[in-house]
Amino acid sequence: MTTAVEQESPAEAPSTESPYALLFNLEGIAGSERQATYEVLVSVLGEQGLKLSPALMSRFCLGSAPESYLDDLLATLNASKQNANKLAEDVRSGIAMKLSGRSASLADGLMKILKTARDAGVRLAALSGLPQATATTLLESLGLGNLGVELKVMNHDNDEQFPRADGWLKLARSLSRTSYDCTVLAGSQNDAKSAVSAGMRCIAVPDAFTSFQDFSGANLIIDDLGEMDISAVNAIVIPTDD
Repeated sequence: MTTAVEQESPAEAPSTESPYALLFNLEGIAGSERQATYEVLVSVLGEQGLKLSPALMSRFCLGSAPESYLDDLLATLNASKQNANKLAEDVRSGIAMKLSGRSASLADGLMKILKTARDAGVRLAALSGLPQATATTLLESLGLGNLGVELKVMNHDNDEQFPRADGWLKLARSLSRTSYDCTVLAGSQNDAKSAVSAGMRCIAVPDAFTSFQDFSGANLIIDDLGEMDISAVNAIVIPTDD
């Protein structure tokens, strides 16, 4: 369940900054990119008389780049691949428009995680593969700028595995943090695997399209943000076994 996020005044900085950081993929974990992708694909494919089901979305369309999955998807739908490149561009531009135009909404549980970490002095940062203007608009519309979330945009050249481990490491370095200092909120198997490969702790927050994925290696899996144990989250974000 999501609710509108009230725009709040920037909080005062904690008197003592924590050495830890909480990282996440902006569009994947906060911006509901997979839902946006599904909506765009349903519309674009529907114009060609093709029907996309949630199951097909989960099976084929979870990569960051439409080029990485459209051929296989079209083959499964017994559709021509002749206009795949044009279709990919339509999907990409449609997703960007939908993300930048979404009303400000964020899962209550996710906001609770971020606020609790911020109040403990933990640095918050988001990694994005969107164009700078789109990513900035999305960050602000979700109220994340007021939380002090720092944004790093990276050109991933349509890499279907974005973000990779080096992306998380570059984000950590920009915050002057080591991999051990960081926890990643992961909405997909790829987010989780790349975070673990980077030597970071990982809290998995699957959505309707990724709930079937393998999140082995994650320190915690939150199947329902509404019923999460915030103390268990905090124990991972701010470890006490130093």
